Amino acid sequence: MSDRDDILIRPNHVEAGLDLLLGQFHDAPNLQGMIEPLLQQVQDLEDMMSDLFASRTLDIVTDDPLDQYGVLVGEGRGGFTDSKFRRFIRIRILSNFAQADIERVLKIIGSMAGASATQYDLLHPAGYQLSYRVSQPVDQNIRDRISDRAEEITGSGIGVGVVEYQDDSFAFSGSQDGQGFGLGKFAITVRIDS
Repeated sequence: MSDRDDILIRPNHVEAGLDLLLGQFHDAPNLQGMIEPLLQQVQDLEDMMSDLFASRTLDIVTDDPLDQYGVLVGEGRGGFTDSKFRRFIRIRILSNFAQADIERVLKIIGSMAGASATQYDLLHPAGYQLSYRVSQPVDQNIRDRISDRAEEITGSGIGVGVVEYQDDSFAFSGSQDGQGFGLGKFAITVRIDS
């Protein structure tokens, strides 16, 4: 047996099947002639099924089959390329199981933004703010998805804010997280609950 694309297949059903014949039938050409076509059909069916399965994995599919994955997990394409949409499908799968766990939420938001760092701050009485740091501004379509996803995976009755910082963002003097007056850029509010 061999392993191809994580699918366990047997590439030699005919030979393996004939080897299973009782010893007295190894030299019986008529019996072997009846069994070989049946085993060849089994081989052809297994090859076809393994190829079909391998060609439908998330890593390989494009266009409409990829859109079907999106529908299955609840993620719309929104005009993204196949590679970017595939990334959002994977993130959606993670977020479907996030259960408002803050570490998972940070990982999801950071993955969506391509962030180098993420953090959260509690906002009393019932909320929190997610922050992520990026080297380049995130596209507005992705910001919109980040905002929607933050709301979806946050527990009911809990407010959430999301802020995007660039590497050269403004910070007060003495802070190692940014540049001072006149030098740094302002952060971008992606989402805020009122």
